[in-house]
Amino acid sequence: MKVENTIFIRTRMFGRFCFIVVPFLVGYGFPFSGESKFIFWTVALISYLGYEIFMERKEGNGKVFSDSCLISSIATFGITFGISNIGCIGAENFLFADNSFQDIDYFWINQAMSLIFASSIIMWFGYDSYIGRAASNRLWESRFIDNFLKKTYRVRWPIIWFCLLVSILSRFIQVSLGVFGYSGEIDQLYAMASYRQYLDIGVSLSRVGLVAVSLAYFSGEDRSSRVKYAIALFLIIEIVIGFLSGFKGQTVMPLIIVGVCQYLATGKIPRWNIAAAIIVLYFSYVIIEPFRILRYSDEYFDGRDIVAIGSAMMAIGGDSDNFALQGKSHWRSVIVRSGLTVEAARSIRFKEENGIPEGAPQFLRNMLISPIYAFVPRLVWGGKPFGNLGQWYGQAIYQETTENNSIGMSPVGYLYFAGGVVGVLVGFYVIGATIRIFCGSNILSGSGGMFVFIGMLSVVMFVDSAVDSMFSSVFRFFPLFLLGQRLIFVS
Repeated sequence: MKVENTIFIRTRMFGRFCFIVVPFLVGYGFPFSGESKFIFWTVALISYLGYEIFMERKEGNGKVFSDSCLISSIATFGITFGISNIGCIGAENFLFADNSFQDIDYFWINQAMSLIFASSIIMWFGYDSYIGRAASNRLWESRFIDNFLKKTYRVRWPIIWFCLLVSILSRFIQVSLGVFGYSGEIDQLYAMASYRQYLDIGVSLSRVGLVAVSLAYFSGEDRSSRVKYAIALFLIIEIVIGFLSGFKGQTVMPLIIVGVCQYLATGKIPRWNIAAAIIVLYFSYVIIEPFRILRYSDEYFDGRDIVAIGSAMMAIGGDSDNFALQGKSHWRSVIVRSGLTVEAARSIRFKEENGIPEGAPQFLRNMLISPIYAFVPRLVWGGKPFGNLGQWYGQAIYQETTENNSIGMSPVGYLYFAGGVVGVLVGFYVIGATIRIFCGSNILSGSGGMFVFIGMLSVVMFVDSAVDSMFSSVFRFFPLFLLGQRLIFVS
């Protein structure tokens, strides 16, 4: 059995080498460019992801989409650098969501796509590397971790309701302080920087409770009405608050959490969940986009009153003209805004032509010492960097003068600023190894392992533009998830 597994791994590795060699020979060996080359790289990327899915199924994994690297690859490369590229094809004069590609053309986009394609493969090499596998086995097969992880899926209800209560209170505190979602005030966000991460942890407890009750229900250990009502209650509260926050991703994340729990527990893809997520995402685009415009155009907007925020949302939702206008461009907007290929190209061009400007974030340094950022609070370390990468990017690359806008530069853009082509490839290799170590195999360890897996998956599912923050989150939340499962599930 071990010999067969070794042969399969070698076969899979050989396939990856072929995907590295052949597309680059074709891409740079044949005389085609522009949009045709862009389509070629996009098809090559999606084809490679299809290869990894096929090999996962070939390996005999009954739950193909339970592999953490596969999920991250589909979310990061398949969506943000793959399917979303449809929005770039056939765009006259390179018109885009912001009405302009600026000076980005297909030359820079193809430069970015070739690097993105290589990165998608390199991440898998890191995931299947010896150091990644060895560290993961050492961690999850240790006697301490095995004894520390709970096995039963029955929950402690006082802890569940405590999580919900603290989450709601934390959000009300955020609103009262002017640091809640898109309604937050820039000066308050900076002033409260030393305390916001603690409020953020309090806010996230409702999702912790949602994961726990979802696992209890779909595992079959507790199918009582109480669990059903708890799931419904958590979903309604999280979706509503997601809308109030002004962030579209937060409206669908609760449904994604429940869907992932159902799939991991039963092995069945929850079609009802996918349909519900699509509907919620539709309404989030229709309502939240006009709300964001209203938030900064109305000088009397009160972002510290949850009733005022909700009233503004309801007024937009009740505007039939807005629904008609937004609905027509909804699907293109979803596709375009989910993509980061253009921002990766824009970052590469900017560094190649201008270098790294004075006052820019210390990309490499911040990434290397991210574990320290994870544990040293800002109250102790006054010089700890602010999480304002998106604002810097908007001001430096887009030449914006406002601090109200934050633009994602893509993980490829971040790593390119950190170390060029080598920085991108080494960075994704390390990301792959990190995914293997912290959520590569713990899914098999009962309720505790499943809980930690889902929690860590939420951190690495989409490789964030702020790569340093992603690494900080990995080191910060891993011990919290370990402790959390110990408190939530009964012995």
